[in-house]
Amino acid sequence: MHPAIRVLIVIIITAFMVAGGIYPLFAGILLSLALNSTAGFGAHTYLARMIVRSRWLLASIMILYAWFSPGSAMIPALEFFSPSRAGFSEGLLRCAVLIVILTLVHWLVNATRREELIQGVYWLIQPLTLAALKPEVVAVRLALVLETVPIMQHKLTVRVPGEDVNTPSLQRIVRHGTAVLDAAVYAADRAELMEIELTFGRAPSIRDWAILSLIVGVLSLAVLLHA
Repeated sequence: MHPAIRVLIVIIITAFMVAGGIYPLFAGILLSLALNSTAGFGAHTYLARMIVRSRWLLASIMILYAWFSPGSAMIPALEFFSPSRAGFSEGLLRCAVLIVILTLVHWLVNATRREELIQGVYWLIQPLTLAALKPEVVAVRLALVLETVPIMQHKLTVRVPGEDVNTPSLQRIVRHGTAVLDAAVYAADRAELMEIELTFGRAPSIRDWAILSLIVGVLSLAVLLHA
């Protein structure tokens, strides 16, 4: 499958789930499971870790929707402190959408090499040449960002020299972030020019567009059923 179609699949499924209701969500779940069906056990384990790392974000979404949305109380005995039924349902829906988005992004990253991702973005922004945007410039900048991400990830895991483990966690985070930022600025100031060679490959085939059309058809049917 062409990388541009993979990126479009993630964007379109996400848009349908966010704008739709329960049926588009079910369609998104089924499609995400089908797309991830070829991934190995290690990939699924990494996906599970991604979802676990998002637990505080998911909990925050549930609290905001359940306790700060108007509606009838789920537990009348708690009165003002009870979550609302409508807010609780909407919070579950939004959390489920976020988990499916994580699953789709995991599939995209797992199935697409860095060079293919650059190629996909290049083909997607081709129509923007009418607005004087140069796809080659965007592709080069994306390549530079993707080249830097692994380096910065390594820096984030390196312990700052002289760091006291007894220092409060918030202060350690601030100091560590400051040290990483200083190191990144220092490296950027002294970085040498590098030559980047990019190949953009073929355009999406009829088969690729047919797969995308099938997915759009399934999601459109889900929206009609919800309406």
